[in-house]
Amino acid sequence: MKLFGYSMREILLLKLFKLGDFLIFFIFITIIILALNYYFHLPKGDYLEISHGNEIKHYSLFQNKILIFDEIEVEINMGKARIKKSNCANQYCIMQGWISKINHSVVCIPNLFKISIKSKMLSYDSTNY
Repeated sequence: MKLFGYSMREILLLKLFKLGDFLIFFIFITIIILALNYYFHLPKGDYLEISHGNEIKHYSLFQNKILIFDEIEVEINMGKARIKKSNCANQYCIMQGWISKINHSVVCIPNLFKISIKSKMLSYDSTNY
């Protein structure tokens, strides 16, 4: 059944959603697309920083290497890194998987162990100016 050229379904949609609703939806979708675009286009890092206790060591990301710290194995494979083995109970650090972008980190809290991707370029954000 049509009323003034609109079907009943179109009339119900026009009553449920106003112009402002469509505007808010469009703005929300735009923000999500921009955030995903920013996330997936982060630059790759230059080196891996490993913090273990009070020690901090740096390793190039452009190599194939397995590093062993106590009972933790870190694998570096051509631009990406991960914790391969750990003796912690829940293994959350292993589940984090590979990291390759600047400022991505994997932390193993029970072992006080952290790996982070860093860049040779200094980057500043709003908290360190």
